Amino acid sequence: MGGGKPPQDLDLAGFIKAGQRADSTHFRKAWVTYCFVYGEGKCDPSRHQENFLLGFIEYIGELATHGLTTTAQAQGIQIEVPEVGAGGNKRKRHGFDEMPNKRHASDIPQSTDPTVIMLSDKCKQLQRQNPVIKDSWVLFCDQTAGGVKDPLRHDAASLQTFLASYA
Repeated sequence: MGGGKPPQDLDLAGFIKAGQRADSTHFRKAWVTYCFVYGEGKCDPSRHQENFLLGFIEYIGELATHGLTTTAQAQGIQIEVPEVGAGGNKRKRHGFDEMPNKRHASDIPQSTDPTVIMLSDKCKQLQRQNPVIKDSWVLFCDQTAGGVKDPLRHDAASLQTFLASYA
């Protein structure tokens, strides 16, 4: 969907409702969490505008792509998916005009600072223990670090800021 307009005959609210009714705990939890974070706690898809629903679909697509790409790389599978039209796949969310352009992690060296390494390990451990914290980390990275998600590529102050909210 890439942030573009859906076909006119596509019922986005119906799509979300079908996902809620499906036997998918993860979809339901993702929708409810997204609604509480970005939608003032309103979980009825028909009470949201189209751009909010598209934002959710784009967000879950991004998370799935990230997870599947990581799995593919771990298995040595190379996948090249063509980009959607020029600048057409920037996700839009309720309350944001556009998410920041993501920096490539390779542009930022991994830290060798012992403090950063210790804080990075704590951050990774929290993410493994709780998927909500993992989602919070992704959001934190998108909002404050240009989308760089590797904790070793953050500075100590950034990691301390994130970890302080879970102390």
